[in-house]
Amino acid sequence: MTSTLDLVGPGFTLLTADDDPRWQPQAEAVRQAGIPLALRSVRTAARRETVPGQWARLLGADRADTALLVRPDGHIAWRGTFPADPRTLPALVRRVLAAP
Repeated sequence: MTSTLDLVGPGFTLLTADDDPRWQPQAEAVRQAGIPLALRSVRTAARRETVPGQWARLLGADRADTALLVRPDGHIAWRGTFPADPRTLPALVRRVLAAP
């Protein structure tokens, strides 16, 4: 069984419900800003939820465009849906880094 923490890397991690390619440019924009970010999906063709509905319970919603931004220490820094503006996620990560 894979836990959510198994998907988190040494830098920031953006956890998405599925392999949604729309998140890739958002993640790349964060990386181009010089901030390490891994993009991981909970459900893939090879990996499904052990208990159906786990993702929905974790997020409080079962939307495919919902994601979690996880800090390097494993705490959730942000939960939200896919932003239309590609500058949104890099700005969000910079705000998290600036917070005391």
